Amino acid sequence: MLALRELGGDVPVSRGMPISFYATNLESGLRIAESLGDRASEANMLSRLAVIAANRMHLDVAVDYGRRAVSAGRAAADDQALAAGLDGLKIAYLSLGDTGALADVLTELKPLLRRLGDLFLLPWAEFEGAFLSVARADWDQAVAAIGAATELNRQAGYPHQKAWYVAQPGLAGTAPRPPGRSHGAGPAGGRAVRAARARLVAGCGLHHAGRHRIADGRPGRGD
Repeated sequence: MLALRELGGDVPVSRGMPISFYATNLESGLRIAESLGDRASEANMLSRLAVIAANRMHLDVAVDYGRRAVSAGRAAADDQALAAGLDGLKIAYLSLGDTGALADVLTELKPLLRRLGDLFLLPWAEFEGAFLSVARADWDQAVAAIGAATELNRQAGYPHQKAWYVAQPGLAGTAPRPPGRSHGAGPAGGRAVRAARARLVAGCGLHHAGRHRIADGRPGRGD
């Protein structure tokens, strides 16, 4: 069961395996967890399945998986399992654009992660919470929240994720600005490329750099 969870995680993703490979492993692991009555493992499997469904834009399925993950985490009476479930539901609501539901999840999730000292999930919760400010067109607050997430990521020591964080302030800056005030998108995109190249994940950085250059009205090289 635990091996199947790992085969449904980041390692096969990094190796370019098809999504069907790791989704199938997670579904098999979930069946084992259910047969054992292991609610904590259920929460973990369901949370990952929620993320996969959200990435595939199967948003109704993602929300269902996320809600089941949270229910399993609560039933397990295990804070780490509950955190995993809430993390999956967070992604589902973020992808759906349900800001009210996302805010409710983050209100519970962020204090829980801080209490657990979970420095893997906490930067993501801070980062994705910034999109609540984006939804309100509060660009300065969005940039500040992303900055806080970037610092947490630095403290946590996950440099391969840095490109996501440093790219986003430029995207938040693509709102209309007064004449003569740059979005600052191009420099953010360039930093994302450099961070991504340093960790061999350049696709993320190059994608954002191109978007930032366009936002600044300067199509061309992103670095």
